[in-house]
Amino acid sequence: SRSTIALGYTVPGILHESSRVRPKVVDALELKKYGLRREAEPWEISFMGSDGRAWVAGESSGGLDERTSHAWAEYSAFIARVRTRLERLLDALPPDPLGPVWPLMLVALGVRRLGSKDMTELLRVGPMCVADWMRDLFEDERLSATVALTALTGAFTGPWSPGTAANLLLHACSTHRDVVGGPAALIDALSASANAQGVTVRTSARVKRILVGRGGVEGVELEGGEQIAAETVLSTLDPRTTLVDLIGPQWLPYRLAHDASRIRMRGTTAKVDIALSGPLELDGTPVEAMRTAASLDELERAFDPAKYRSLPKRPALDVRVPSMRDSSLA
Repeated sequence: SRSTIALGYTVPGILHESSRVRPKVVDALELKKYGLRREAEPWEISFMGSDGRAWVAGESSGGLDERTSHAWAEYSAFIARVRTRLERLLDALPPDPLGPVWPLMLVALGVRRLGSKDMTELLRVGPMCVADWMRDLFEDERLSATVALTALTGAFTGPWSPGTAANLLLHACSTHRDVVGGPAALIDALSASANAQGVTVRTSARVKRILVGRGGVEGVELEGGEQIAAETVLSTLDPRTTLVDLIGPQWLPYRLAHDASRIRMRGTTAKVDIALSGPLELDGTPVEAMRTAASLDELERAFDPAKYRSLPKRPALDVRVPSMRDSSLA
């Protein structure tokens, strides 16, 4: 999971951060037994916009005026209240809308138990664009843009796209403290847990196709021609690649093959690793995490060129300096 990009500089892999590993997964795989520990303190995120900067760290805030600090505290309290219900929903199997009614009723009952005020707010926020939600909450555009960027990363959306408030809500309710040592430490713990269960992990073994016979899945064939027999194959690739490219439409119902082949996947996120000659600083203060959009409109302008398959002149950056917490990286 680690790779060297320059003499003395190591990057922790493709993962950007490790805050979303689920507690249920940590317990089920006994990852604490294999060295996984959470950070004691949240990352401190700096704002870097054309009109100055402030800080937000976890559920506290600093560098904000009194009115904005109060708004931030209210937002954090709302997330804390709805978090348990939404986490429980994320941990459960998705209910079948055409199946029995009672699983859907249980979901509705869980939301109802939030109380009328929080339930109404949850139902109001869900379909909204994240920009409208942020402007309802905060007067400070820097804070709005910094929080909103979370809802846009990895999605073909801008802050004014409908439904992006739900992205932010789900992310905020499923985020925990980062893993000590970052993504590389998370991968190490997962590998150790897998090895203890008798799992053989092979890298650089690209799958060419999933083997299918009359009885169903039979295994996989690697690019080198090697075939591995298996009664079950789990793919963590996207549905189009898995169903259309690896299995093949000839083995699928026509409607499923047709729908899978039409899934649109236009990426808007790139990760760049940079070796710095010294600390990243703002006004002489070392920075460990930083976001660069000063306003919601700046975020929208950064997204606009993606609609026309071009790059923005001022992309919205989500910057991390992992060596601030793990000095072995640099």
